[in-house]
Amino acid sequence: MAPDRVLVLLGFTAIGVFLWLRRHEILLRFRFPQSGHGESEEKRQAVSELFPAADILSDFLGGDFSEAPSGSPLAPQDCTMATCFDYSKCSEDRFKVFVYPESEPVSPIYSSILGALRRSHYYTDQPDEACLFVLGLDTIDRDPDRGTNTRYVKNFREKLQLDPAVQQFWNEGRNHIVFNLYAGRWPGYVENDLDFDVGYAILAKASMSMAAFRRGYDVSLPLFHDTLPVRGEDVFSSGKFSRFPETDKKYLLSFKGKRYLYGIGSDSRNFLYHIHNNHDIIILTTCKHGKDTRIARDSRCDQDDVEYNRYDYQMLLTNSTFCLVPRGRRLGSFRFLEALQAGCIPVSLSNGWELPFSEIINWNKAVLVSDERLLTQIPTLVRSIEFDRILAMRQQSQLLWRQYFSSIERIVLTTLEIVRNRLGMLRRSREVWNQWPAMAMSLVPYVKQSDLLADFCQNVRNPGSYEGQNFTALITLTQKHNLGTLFVRLLKTLNRLPYVEKVIVITPWRTATIQAIKSWTWIRVPITTTPSNSSAVEMMALIDGHIPTNCLTLLTDECDSTWEEFEFGFHIWKRNPERLVGFRSASHFWDEPTGAWKYSSKLTNDYSMVGSRDAFLHVQYYRLLWHYRGKVAADLPAGCSDVLLNFIVASVTRAPPMKVAGKRNDVCLQTETAFDTCLVSYHTWNGCMNKLVEDVFGYMPLVRSSVAWNPVLYQDNVSSYRKKYRHLEKP
Repeated sequence: MAPDRVLVLLGFTAIGVFLWLRRHEILLRFRFPQSGHGESEEKRQAVSELFPAADILSDFLGGDFSEAPSGSPLAPQDCTMATCFDYSKCSEDRFKVFVYPESEPVSPIYSSILGALRRSHYYTDQPDEACLFVLGLDTIDRDPDRGTNTRYVKNFREKLQLDPAVQQFWNEGRNHIVFNLYAGRWPGYVENDLDFDVGYAILAKASMSMAAFRRGYDVSLPLFHDTLPVRGEDVFSSGKFSRFPETDKKYLLSFKGKRYLYGIGSDSRNFLYHIHNNHDIIILTTCKHGKDTRIARDSRCDQDDVEYNRYDYQMLLTNSTFCLVPRGRRLGSFRFLEALQAGCIPVSLSNGWELPFSEIINWNKAVLVSDERLLTQIPTLVRSIEFDRILAMRQQSQLLWRQYFSSIERIVLTTLEIVRNRLGMLRRSREVWNQWPAMAMSLVPYVKQSDLLADFCQNVRNPGSYEGQNFTALITLTQKHNLGTLFVRLLKTLNRLPYVEKVIVITPWRTATIQAIKSWTWIRVPITTTPSNSSAVEMMALIDGHIPTNCLTLLTDECDSTWEEFEFGFHIWKRNPERLVGFRSASHFWDEPTGAWKYSSKLTNDYSMVGSRDAFLHVQYYRLLWHYRGKVAADLPAGCSDVLLNFIVASVTRAPPMKVAGKRNDVCLQTETAFDTCLVSYHTWNGCMNKLVEDVFGYMPLVRSSVAWNPVLYQDNVSSYRKKYRHLEKP
């Protein structure tokens, strides 16, 4: 046979084999579920088993039979925001989330997720306006075999196809977010097996592996219980957060949980007993779990169960410096969030697990990550950590818990904020996300220039940057018919202070009266005015364009503060710019008979709020106040501003306000029943607190304090000439 004919025959044979392999490769796409970066190798091996010469042919033709043909649509496992997300639906003013109506009952967790989305300022009930979409069908639990699973939605694909709204806007999953905690089933627990095709949707999912995680596209969630608060924090544990957590604890390392004798997760949990020393390392496991508890037992089970019952789980968490977090059947574990909540440093023992919100959180500052194959080296690892680093890690772990994981609402809103950050609407650096009060501020998109937020976060960590700065006085006029003696006296007091940069008067008066104020030649500081009936948008514009300082003091024309009080209060604020500094204080308490929050301003050593009548605060808090007034608390009475301001600052700082000594509380608020105006104020404040807790914040953020800040020698029995602020003693 001629050589040319041989070459032609070989060519046709190669093409035939190529087409045969391509056909079977397409079939293999459905036989082997997509599992991230390991998928190509798996399919290559399958092709090699069907036709051993495939690798040789691949080298001969220079092709890769495990990949999609040239020019075919991008595979979902290769998605990025640039290739699988429709940017045309989103803009800075159009970042809206649409939730499809529920066609059937959903689980408590999914109901809380949908509720958080609908309560957020991103929600829209018009799908044509939406940037993101979330399914109404419950996607939280897609494991049909997980115990007595009543949350599993059967025939999910059919129900999805029968929903006309989903079919109209689905678009192969683009711009959709699918929330999921459990996927796959025994024995393999394939993590991306949700029993329906998610297409190009963003997976916000727990227990994600680094191999399957589409970096910059998916969002890794923590695994959390149904008991996690829906909003805020547990109202009765709101005082547990501390900037200086305890580091000298009884146990160095602890764990209490299930022991798997076989299957996924058994490689590490079945050998945890090797590091237990019954002294400062307490590792407790039990065989009592699952359907095969009586069948799958070994010689250690009885002894393990006895030790297991000797210790209380919550006691171990709160009394341990480090908490071991080994993988369960899936990569994630409930113990990760439980350790953060208890102030215990997690030691992750789950190879390949993508930690929650890894895109924005630097977990190296709060978590130790160890290799499952190096289990016996963990005691040496935790003993080598120095005291200073332990303190820093515990501080960071508490910060991350409170800002990102303390409620279902925070987890959901953080997911949305991550997507906004990708779309270029925030442009926050990783440093900003990992310092306080980044998340508390970012949950409220009140500022368009991200550098303002970054400056605020940076400056509150460096109070020395406020030295040499002045403050702006914002005076609200209450006397509608005349200027009043107290108002003139207040202006004279401010005029004496070298720290006053500007005075802004909020007034209901006519233009002629305003011009009269500006004509006073004895006033040194610049004065501007604004109407008292300004809207929230107008007040935000006033703050951005007319307040030149970081510090702001809120006053009324009835304020009788002296220049010594202003000077000392401003001196305290410059060293604590993240706090609310004031002279008049009140305290909140839970009234058991009525089942509601109430306040008291009686003179005691305990307080949690300060009045804004002559308080010092950062201008960003005042911006937040008007954001809340305009967005989520517009129907609150005017008298609620004091309470709302205290709630905002406490929720951001997780710290109490600072009471400056030298001024007693308002007599009206002390008696509470003496005058009609007192009754109005008393009931208004009580109503405000309960409405803010129930409808706006979801928890009680206020923190109590018993510390009052006194000037040097203020109450000492020495000559008044030796005291810097001697006039503070005058009644």
